Amino acid sequence: MKNDQKNVESFNQDVLQGTYAYYGEKLSSRLANERIDRGIIDLMRRFPLEGKSVLDIGSGDGTTALFLCKLGARRVVGIDPAENAVAAAMERCERDPLSKGKTRFVAADVASFSSAEHFDVVVFSRVIHHLPDPAGSIQKAAAFAPAFLAIEPNGLNLALKVIEKISPYHRAHDEKSYTPATLTRWFEAAGYAIKQTSYVNLVAMFCPDWLAKICKIFEPAIESIPFINSLCCGQFLLYGEKADHR
Repeated sequence: MKNDQKNVESFNQDVLQGTYAYYGEKLSSRLANERIDRGIIDLMRRFPLEGKSVLDIGSGDGTTALFLCKLGARRVVGIDPAENAVAAAMERCERDPLSKGKTRFVAADVASFSSAEHFDVVVFSRVIHHLPDPAGSIQKAAAFAPAFLAIEPNGLNLALKVIEKISPYHRAHDEKSYTPATLTRWFEAAGYAIKQTSYVNLVAMFCPDWLAKICKIFEPAIESIPFINSLCCGQFLLYGEKADHR
């Protein structure tokens, strides 16, 4: 089985067990996800999603689609190759009053997805590092929208690199990370100009509660120090637009 097929099957199994582990109730996961969400909100204040249509790449169990609707997206179309995730996302978003009637999910990967519909923004929420051809996938997705938002593990974080090698979860899901320079190069090659970036979150997923609490104390200071934040923060956020946008 190819790595990307094993990857998809791992996510299918996650959904059957309830949800993805990094969305679980463990303190580190809750703190990390809350900070990532706040980082997205801060970044999108300059580039509001209110009234816009969004293509959600790697939509998973619908968590991101719900969040995008909360931020005011008019319509969200999610694509994901994990069929269990797509089924869970459809059910979940139909139950939620904020997203009901505003979402659609398709079991597909970026390479096979086609649509006559165009979107205002394409979102890559922690999915690029799972794609077998990240640069090609970004090129393909860029045809659908003049703007993008991406949230990715920070490939400059040495602790994250170690976790990717030793964590059973990370290995099973073929977790990897790319440097901000690499991500920027891929999006620029797809025709986007980077408008804003940020480094957020000091709390490592699945770390012990005592360590998560300590990291949370120092998080605001670390995030505010240039260069240090690029080495210590767990996630890199970036937003860009094509030259002819607006």
